[in-house]
Amino acid sequence: MKRLVLLFVIIFSIPLFSQNKNYTFSELRGMEDKNGNTHLFYRKYFSQQDSISSSFENCIFHMNIANDSDSLFLIESGFSSRLMTGSKYVFDYKFWHNDPSKYIYSGSGCGEIDCAGFVGRYDEQPINNTPFFFGWNIKL
Repeated sequence: MKRLVLLFVIIFSIPLFSQNKNYTFSELRGMEDKNGNTHLFYRKYFSQQDSISSSFENCIFHMNIANDSDSLFLIESGFSSRLMTGSKYVFDYKFWHNDPSKYIYSGSGCGEIDCAGFVGRYDEQPINNTPFFFGWNIKL
């Protein structure tokens, strides 16, 4: 009987520990660089919610058709729980001279109380000590 109960617990607990995310395609942009190579930029959306927290991802990915590479381009995500909440949204991005490595982007970061807009460039590092940039504030 103990083996049957143990087997039952193992079988029904596997879905609880699996982290398969089901993404939804949500946007597609394309551009051709100065060499005639095609670059695609697309978003994949994912959200989850349980009784303790909720989160979402709507990150932007870059696919270079010429060298068959796919990579994370810009992060958009959010999280909310009893202890903290925050989000970072990317509203728009543009390229200089059709060069996918030279871009500017804008959005907003929201914490528990405040939201603030931001503009970022490809050659700038985010300011790590600004809580609203990443959107994480801790409730005390």
